Amino acid sequence: RQRQMCIRDRVEEKISGALRNSNLSFQAAETGVRAAEAFLDNLADDSAFLSTQEGLYSLADEEPNNLFTINWDNGNSSKLAKLEGILESPRYMIKKLEELKTERALNITGYETSANTQTTVIFRITARSMGGNNTAQTILRTHYAKRF
Repeated sequence: RQRQMCIRDRVEEKISGALRNSNLSFQAAETGVRAAEAFLDNLADDSAFLSTQEGLYSLADEEPNNLFTINWDNGNSSKLAKLEGILESPRYMIKKLEELKTERALNITGYETSANTQTTVIFRITARSMGGNNTAQTILRTHYAKRF
């Protein structure tokens, strides 16, 4: 009976450690998404997306195909500062998807519908992070619109 409790305790510890590692990975990837959004917020125009560079992809350029197997490096993504307790620094890539000119209306669920007076650019943000070790990896993808 005592042996069964000891085995159960070890299993629970492993499950708890895996959940913690997965949670660290997810939170770090969210930090990557927020960093990418902050990068976009600080742009005065979208000229940074005229050509592909360190994680920025233009309208014409393709992102890597399999995000789980690529080598996330400076050639395809931007790196954040190291986070405590995370194996590797989170990374992100931003793809310019579409420009909405003044003749089109922008309608995003949860936001007002309005005629554009400026160009609205739609971006796809992809962020990746590991957890405290290499057994957890999180890739988050979101879309972000900004008016220029």
